[in-house]
Amino acid sequence: MSKLIYKQLSDKVLQAAFTVHSSVGSGLLESVYQKSLEVELEFLNVPFASQVPLRVFHRNKLVGDFFADIIVDGKIILELKAVKSINPVAEAQLLNYLSISGLRVGYLFNFRNSSLAWLVPAIYYLKLKTYCNLKNSTEDPSSITASKNLA
Repeated sequence: MSKLIYKQLSDKVLQAAFTVHSSVGSGLLESVYQKSLEVELEFLNVPFASQVPLRVFHRNKLVGDFFADIIVDGKIILELKAVKSINPVAEAQLLNYLSISGLRVGYLFNFRNSSLAWLVPAIYYLKLKTYCNLKNSTEDPSSITASKNLA
């Protein structure tokens, strides 16, 4: 049995997500859940950054520009949805964000239905060299950025 990395932080993330879903309810826009989750993480004193730029470069040219919904403490990516069901495209999006950022843990939350749906892909190990500028948790989490250079 493998050991869960960032267990205490993951527990707080799950607590925040379940609290938001219970409090706010289902069926609203993704932006409402994002703002609510930010409020809850702040309440729990969990450092995070929102709409974190993730950029992919090839030969020093920007070839991909994405934004992670939330990165918690520079360690965990949260991808939020408010859709009928989690689909393979959403899961692939999270896996791509993990690859670009170099992070190993991500959660995909779907707030639309009466029960909060969530998925944690297997810990992702990078095969490509990744260049990250991820600030540690003692610095301002809003300064987090990540990029991957494919060349």
